Amino acid sequence: MFNTLRAGVIKFFLTAADFSGRLFIYNREMPAIGEHQNDIPYGDHPNQKVDLLLPRMVSTKPGIVYVHGGGWMIGNKASYRRVCAQWAAQGFPVVNVNYRLGPMFTYPDQVSDIDQAIKLAQQLFHDNGFSSDNLVLAGDSAGAHLTSWYTTVTRKPELASWAGIHNSISAEAIRALILIYGAYDLETSLKSGFALIKTYYHAFLGKNPSKQEIDHLSPLRHIQADFPRTFVFALESDALVNESLQLIKKFESLGVPHQPMVFTREEYPYARHGLINVYTMSFAQHAMREMIKFLNSLPAKK
Repeated sequence: MFNTLRAGVIKFFLTAADFSGRLFIYNREMPAIGEHQNDIPYGDHPNQKVDLLLPRMVSTKPGIVYVHGGGWMIGNKASYRRVCAQWAAQGFPVVNVNYRLGPMFTYPDQVSDIDQAIKLAQQLFHDNGFSSDNLVLAGDSAGAHLTSWYTTVTRKPELASWAGIHNSISAEAIRALILIYGAYDLETSLKSGFALIKTYYHAFLGKNPSKQEIDHLSPLRHIQADFPRTFVFALESDALVNESLQLIKKFESLGVPHQPMVFTREEYPYARHGLINVYTMSFAQHAMREMIKFLNSLPAKK
């Protein structure tokens, strides 16, 4: 049975650790970019805000929308400012998203927030001279789940209707995705052995999610052949690695263009889930270089 008090205690300590990381680790030695606007609202709740990071020059490069991880119940866009700034320094405009978190807010609040944040991102890109229909959705862990799920929604109207998402952005506007050690099938992720997975799971889905909710909110089950080109990053040392391996297998069976990158224990013995924003770690540097190559390889928007 889900214990809300226990989840609250876990959230307190993990949030404190994340805050310390922001102060001392994640955002040091920020690369130079053109402009950085913080806390642009898309709703009334304090977490319904985005940051906008602009490169020094306007170009035809796609705009990136980044959604942070944290098991749908912790995390903050501020912990990924350097990650997003690295992309902006390479010429890509970036919107860095915060959203309401569990256990106080459960489905459908998070998915509704992602929908609204992406629509705001389109407007911000347009207002600053970039295309509003040339998007790359990116995220780590829970953020990878939310962005991949939202992408399936744009391609399956019945799924959007079920989730209460009206007038989602066009499927053609999402050019590509960058998915970092995500959860793509909620039933199998619950059985993965990932630390605190039951707490995270119920913080997102509530105490007694229905089979329909689990099915409909599992993007792996709804991916079709028209899914956009995707960079899939995972770690062999991660308990969630099979989620990414199954996603790669699905892409292969459907012929979806994708670039898999799975680091082995031998390559990076100290690589861990949740550390993509620790830029001093060699695996995070390697992954970022490959993500930038992927972004630069995307075909021009027709």
